[in-house]
Amino acid sequence: MPGHVRKELLEEEEDEEEEEKADVDVEETTDGIESAATTTTTTTTTTTTTTTAHHSMGEIAERLLRMENEFKTKISSAIQTVTTATMGQLVTEVIEY
Repeated sequence: MPGHVRKELLEEEEDEEEEEKADVDVEETTDGIESAATTTTTTTTTTTTTTTAHHSMGEIAERLLRMENEFKTKISSAIQTVTTATMGQLVTEVIEY
């Protein structure tokens, strides 16, 4: 009889261990899902921010190119004006000389 009781106790302990393992597996699975959801949200946010940043950089680059072209045009015009005035002065001075 004592052997029979001992066998039942061992079987009960094994059942309890299996239940504990099942609880742990469920918790680990739930944590994994929560982690995956958090990662997905973070990735989406990062992607959106990056896209917005690239878009803004594109606009800034376009503005800088326009400003550069305007600057070059103004500088070229100023150089032409100075050159023409200088040449005119030289011609006037040569004539007066």
